[in-house]
Amino acid sequence: MKIIIYSIIFVLAFGAEQALPQSSEGKPQAKEAEIKKEEVTFQNGGVTLSGDLCTPSGDGPFPVFIWCHGSGGQSRYSADFVRTFVKSGYAFLSWDKIGNGKSGGIFYQQSLTMRAREVHAAAEMLMKRKDIDPNRISFVGVSQAGYVLPRVIMAFPTAEKLVLVGPGSWSVSEEFAYQKQTMRNVMAKNWAANGVFKPNEIDEILNLMDPVYSASASNVFDAFQEFHKQAKTKSWYTKFRTAFPPPPETPTELEDYQIFLQEAFAFDAVKEYSGIPCPTLIMFGENDECVNPKVGIPNIQTGFAKSGNSQLTVKVYPGAGHVLNCAGNQPGKDLGEWLAKNPGPLSK
Repeated sequence: MKIIIYSIIFVLAFGAEQALPQSSEGKPQAKEAEIKKEEVTFQNGGVTLSGDLCTPSGDGPFPVFIWCHGSGGQSRYSADFVRTFVKSGYAFLSWDKIGNGKSGGIFYQQSLTMRAREVHAAAEMLMKRKDIDPNRISFVGVSQAGYVLPRVIMAFPTAEKLVLVGPGSWSVSEEFAYQKQTMRNVMAKNWAANGVFKPNEIDEILNLMDPVYSASASNVFDAFQEFHKQAKTKSWYTKFRTAFPPPPETPTELEDYQIFLQEAFAFDAVKEYSGIPCPTLIMFGENDECVNPKVGIPNIQTGFAKSGNSQLTVKVYPGAGHVLNCAGNQPGKDLGEWLAKNPGPLSK
């Protein structure tokens, strides 16, 4: 998930986000001419973030969905997923993550709280625009966004809707244990099959990573450092570190990294999801290799039950992975129908 839960970077680093819901017919839902794209910037903590605001044709004001990336270094979002929202009448904002693309800042210097503040700053920027309806702000995200967006909504209780794909929905220690079981298949599928790494190299990588997956908040940093120390001597290390960067080295980055670890390991899914008051769509792949839906879904449902919010919709797609790859066009169709059926937040 900087996310510096590096294991999820394995999935996202090779373009996995592009596998998110397509249009219901498997082709763009809106012609390019119907989508206006404007490059925008906003500030957060002295850092300038740059992204794209996509809007339907017309002058607005439009309701808007704000995108929250998952883990790893990610650029502004431009896949077919955006068109599903635009055809449904929504604007869509995404931006280059801090330290990526045209956005400033340092990638490592971002805790979960800082990520939430960044999304909130994006919302504040949009609320000042004449073409955006300030009373109709919604959020959408993937993977690590499940750790971030509940924090955003706690500080933004008027959020209209929430959509999450393969969201983080259990403790990081549980996540590590699960990924230790699934990562061999992920690497074989994403890397070995594409000739990036040989099967024996994947075995070597995973054997060296074993202490990382078994680590706790108090020793995970040391485990990462030791892994990279040993991996540097291997022939595959140069290409591997592109997707699996080494831990930070400067004092400031180290401090921020420790804050991130403390927040991530302290994550309580039931508590976090109990603070969401708006209609929410959760979409999981049955074979999610990063988050076990058999554990994550009950955690989310329990959180919503505690808050009395009955406006939760959960979809599970057979055969699909972390970001709904191999799910075909059904997720896009379900998303469009859900957007049409859900008017806004619960009445207070």
